Amino acid sequence: MHGVTAKEVELYAASFIADDVWRNAGMARRTLDRAMLSTDLVGDHDYQNSRIYTDLCRPNTDIFHGVMVTGSLPDKGVFSLGIHRPRRAKSLASFSLQLPAGSSAPTRPRCAFWK
Repeated sequence: MHGVTAKEVELYAASFIADDVWRNAGMARRTLDRAMLSTDLVGDHDYQNSRIYTDLCRPNTDIFHGVMVTGSLPDKGVFSLGIHRPRRAKSLASFSLQLPAGSSAPTRPRCAFWK
């Protein structure tokens, strides 16, 4: 198994974006401009039974855990960004969000580091 290649990005954009359960859950809950664990959006069981997992991720990649953000753009559009880990890796829920030294919790999205 491997990570996401250009082939999977093309497949996702052409055939799977509508079936992205993590993105769809974030949009439905209006969780814009904040990072969310994949398990806070969709349970592992529902993800494993989704079309995107069974037809794209499972056969082509090792994507299972993720941190997602769907953000708002100045032109009223949105973007989605995911940071993924393989199934064999620890869930991202076991990590903590660490802000740069001397900073407080941001009121708008900004760079943060996962440790």
